[in-house]
Amino acid sequence: MLGQRPLNSGKQGNRSGNRLQLALAGQLELTTGTIGCTVENVSRTGARLVIASPPSRGCPVILHVAERRMFAIVTWTRSGQCALRFDDPVSLEDMQRLLWISENREQYERERQSSAAKEWSVGLGDGSLAARAIIRSTSPGQRERRRVPRPARRSA
Repeated sequence: MLGQRPLNSGKQGNRSGNRLQLALAGQLELTTGTIGCTVENVSRTGARLVIASPPSRGCPVILHVAERRMFAIVTWTRSGQCALRFDDPVSLEDMQRLLWISENREQYERERQSSAAKEWSVGLGDGSLAARAIIRSTSPGQRERRRVPRPARRSA
């Protein structure tokens, strides 16, 4: 079960899948820059956004929401809204995570800030392009640290 709220089911209009009502903050990356947006709802195959300046129909975009990236094409636009069709279906695990975040926003924000502080304290959150370490998940609740060689300095 995905969460507390039931999903819409069945075919509705052009939709063929269930949609989660989220209202989560996101970013829409275009070739010309990044625009803030609100993800109103999402299915495994697409999303509807509220956005001040919607991109044109057919425009390729990347939706960034809840630390996830989804490559998509804009399928329609209206004043202050647009819809996306994802290149690849969103996994059920990611759908569950999005629903959990929408239902537990305060806890998610606390965990995100705590995680960012921990990364900063070990030198990963300083914004540098060449991180000194890569942290990757090895299993739930465990992290493995792997050193990355420092890039050679160029002499002037």
